[in-house]
Amino acid sequence: MRLLLVEDDPVLSDILIQSLQAWRYLVETAPDGQMGWEYIQSANYDLLLIDVGLPKLDGISLCQKLRSSGYTTPTILMTARNSPDQRVRGLDAGADDYLIKPINLEELQARLRALARRGQVSPSLVLTVGELRLNPKTCQVSYRDQPLYLTPKEYNLLELFMRNRERVFSKGQLLELLWTFDDSPLEETVKAHIKGLGQKLKKVGISEWIENVYGLGYRFNPQLISLQDKFKQEQEKLWRQYQGLMQQRLDVLAEVVGNLTPDTRRSGIQAAHKLAGVLGMLDREQGSVIAKQIEKLLDSEPDLEKLAVLTRELTEYLGLNVNLQPDLSQSTKFLLIASDLSLGQALTAIDAQWEQVYSLSQGRVWLEQKTPELVVLVLEKGETLELVGELSQRLPSIPVVVIASEDSLETRLAIAQSGAKSLLLQPVTPVEIWL
Repeated sequence: MRLLLVEDDPVLSDILIQSLQAWRYLVETAPDGQMGWEYIQSANYDLLLIDVGLPKLDGISLCQKLRSSGYTTPTILMTARNSPDQRVRGLDAGADDYLIKPINLEELQARLRALARRGQVSPSLVLTVGELRLNPKTCQVSYRDQPLYLTPKEYNLLELFMRNRERVFSKGQLLELLWTFDDSPLEETVKAHIKGLGQKLKKVGISEWIENVYGLGYRFNPQLISLQDKFKQEQEKLWRQYQGLMQQRLDVLAEVVGNLTPDTRRSGIQAAHKLAGVLGMLDREQGSVIAKQIEKLLDSEPDLEKLAVLTRELTEYLGLNVNLQPDLSQSTKFLLIASDLSLGQALTAIDAQWEQVYSLSQGRVWLEQKTPELVVLVLEKGETLELVGELSQRLPSIPVVVIASEDSLETRLAIAQSGAKSLLLQPVTPVEIWL
């Protein structure tokens, strides 16, 4: 089943992609509403999962645009704002369902199944147990994408077991279910076919999934790690990966406390909204609750004293600071220093060995711990090239590609004198950087 996820927060997007892929959805992603609209025009999707607070084109407007253009693809909207008015707007815009962040994964899976049962989406006929897949439509079986070639009776046995996991079948029941009266086999025939099936499963790495229950019969009893256990194993890894981004959002809230202006207030609302949307899904539910309180406070006339208390409480709860130690166990060849999240996501999609930090100060901390093969620096207005010079003087030196927005002789000379490897001018595509 093909699903389009339209979400601008890379943390939440990663979490959802992992879960959806584990549920055997074919997932494609778009980082903003306009790109989501373009994707939908160019491909057929079975389901749409859309965030409300998207850049360029918000989720409710995108949903309205879809319905007014004749698209009937089942759609679920997501938001961190638990507002009845917003839910009504989303449903009136044509959404089929509405989820409040932080999203409960079991609830999301149930709602996706419910949409499938409505008949608008053709439910997948493929049976899956772990990485074992059986397609009744094509009668093909595979494990870890390796095909299994079974006899008709072995195939029928496996399909029956996969549809009735952990149910014990006696030899007599199997004879009745899978053989005709004309066959008139003996119970030993069942035993022989099960043995043959077990041997073929073992050859591809599946051992002892068909259990002989003494005195009763056979059952399918695969030893699998549950999705929940797998997700928990990944949570801390994801948290470590995105600590820098979480710190950046906390820094935005701290700036609001110290300097409340219309601009910092808007930035603070956005930062709190994104924190509320992902912290609960990273096993930090209380952080999500506090972030929602901050967002609600900033939406009204903010009490600076209360805002300071909540921001301090959130910071202490998360236990972050600007000098985060990177995860040295991860293999990273390339570093991107840029505030643009979508650029980092696009580069990571090309090669997983990219890592991104969001400011020069974070870049310095990162580079104290690691030595990448290449650094790409998106030079923001007012920033200096001091770091580029330092990296060119290292032993061994680290090549730096600078991306600048201003094309002038002065800029080109300054970048060349700093020791940068090359200069690219905005706008630039990920492919241009990679080449």
